[in-house]
Amino acid sequence: MNNEEENALPTLFDFVDAVNFNKVDLVNSEETEKLFRDNKFMVCRALAMNKETVLIAGRANELTDKVDSYMLWQYLRNIIPKKKRFTKWVKQMAVSDDVKFLSDYYQVNIKVATLYRKLMTDEEIEILRGRTFEGGADKAEKLPSKGRRK
Repeated sequence: MNNEEENALPTLFDFVDAVNFNKVDLVNSEETEKLFRDNKFMVCRALAMNKETVLIAGRANELTDKVDSYMLWQYLRNIIPKKKRFTKWVKQMAVSDDVKFLSDYYQVNIKVATLYRKLMTDEEIEILRGRTFEGGADKAEKLPSKGRRK
């Protein structure tokens, strides 16, 4: 191990691994305690994704404002049994072009625009696209024939 690896700050996944499996005390300096303090919500979120640690993570979330970061770290590290746990992180779903367009057109978030998309037909969306057509020779070639004004 070279000197750079020894001085590297732990990442979120290092904290989660230390709590779950290797039980290494990563919060052993002011710098790492500050790093854990900034990431403790995400550490608890990672623990909440596993059915074995969800109740402990919920209790840790309740304690975040009542105890200091080092005490919370010791609580998590010592109460969770040592075990290799594999959890998948939830990924954001792909958003269609229609939903992005409706979000921009109505100035709403993606969730609301998805609801709008379910209520609208393809023809209604094309009408809205026609209303926002800005013109120009190069833009007219990119649009489908239904979206151009005549």
